[in-house]
Amino acid sequence: MLKAFIMIKMELEIHAYGMLHPGHMEWMPDGRLLVSEFGRGRVLDVTKGGNMRDAIPFAYNLSHPAAILPYKDRLLVADAGFNAILDITEGGDQSRPKIVVKVSGPYGLAVYHNEIYSTFSTQTESGIVKIGKNGEVIRFVTGFPVVYSIWSKIYKLISPCGHWQIPPGELDILIFSHRGLGKLYDISQGGDFNYLEQNSLLAKGLNEQIGMIYNKHDKNLYIVESKGADVKKCKFRGIENS
Repeated sequence: MLKAFIMIKMELEIHAYGMLHPGHMEWMPDGRLLVSEFGRGRVLDVTKGGNMRDAIPFAYNLSHPAAILPYKDRLLVADAGFNAILDITEGGDQSRPKIVVKVSGPYGLAVYHNEIYSTFSTQTESGIVKIGKNGEVIRFVTGFPVVYSIWSKIYKLISPCGHWQIPPGELDILIFSHRGLGKLYDISQGGDFNYLEQNSLLAKGLNEQIGMIYNKHDKNLYIVESKGADVKKCKFRGIENS
């Protein structure tokens, strides 16, 4: 029996432009698409597209906004310049920011088991903190080496250390991608760098990976590399219980 194949063609066009070093983007529950503009300290509503250079921003007078995270009834952003996770739910002028919690050099945000996780960076180490129910900052992953990049020189900030992915279904793990090291780790249980190297290293030999996504259909993880200009597929060979 012959299988039917559907040929899908995509036409690419510029949707929004005129931004200075846009960072993260996130769909809102109400259908808006927001983008953080790391270079101008703004969060922009790019839903309708067009030239964003002089557009009225959703939020402005931020420092260096990165990850955007809708969480319950709030909209959070990691701001590496303010060294804090901010509540920008109401939008507008953020020159007097509403600080949720102070974190050194935050960049990435994720929710795992209904708890917020954020990357952090100092002059001596980078890692991940977990935000407790009462707002306490818990050091969750520690001791990762500091990695500098061109962005560190431009913005005088420590380079962010990675990206996240949470595969749905039977793989209940939090995967962390460290771009500078070219490695993937399962950080679900936390720990220091040496422990993760020995017990939770999932993949290595990547080339400055900048994004990844899990495909629930073939159950593989796909990773985009910036330096190698490749997309790599990581196959899960099974999870060992220790």
